[in-house]
Amino acid sequence: MAARRDWLLGRFPWARSRSTVDCAAAECNQSSDCASESLLTERDPHLMDVLREVIALRQAGDVQASLALVDRSLAEGMSSNYLLDNRARALAQLNRENEAIQIWEVLSECGDLELQEKAKRLIYQYKCRSVLQHVVQLSQQGHATEALSVLDVARAEGIENNMLLDNRARIFV
Repeated sequence: MAARRDWLLGRFPWARSRSTVDCAAAECNQSSDCASESLLTERDPHLMDVLREVIALRQAGDVQASLALVDRSLAEGMSSNYLLDNRARALAQLNRENEAIQIWEVLSECGDLELQEKAKRLIYQYKCRSVLQHVVQLSQQGHATEALSVLDVARAEGIENNMLLDNRARIFV
């Protein structure tokens, strides 16, 4: 974990070292992408305001502005795993899933169990989505054997859901 975290922090040298306390707030709202108001506002009301704005921008469709605000906040010395999570969410919406997954992999080992689980869930969802897109593309091109091989590899890696099972069945039809 330390190597991946150092790598991530190396990509953002302005980000200060984080303690597990930064990860200690529970998440709020339906999309689960901001920290609990009561815990964060007591510690840093400015951080909570930034998180609210980041989320509002992203939900309003201005993902680029949301990402820019996260990066600017990190550059100004703000330190929060929730900022990193929101950075990953914006990257994912901009079809930069690999970068998002790298951030979530680091967060999946932070001290906050709820954030760990959400990061793991998002990693899994994006991996499933990536496999599904690849399988559909292969199937549409008439490469059923290759599509089945992709599904077999995904299954061996523990990546499987109902959509992937459905596509496995469609290959045989």
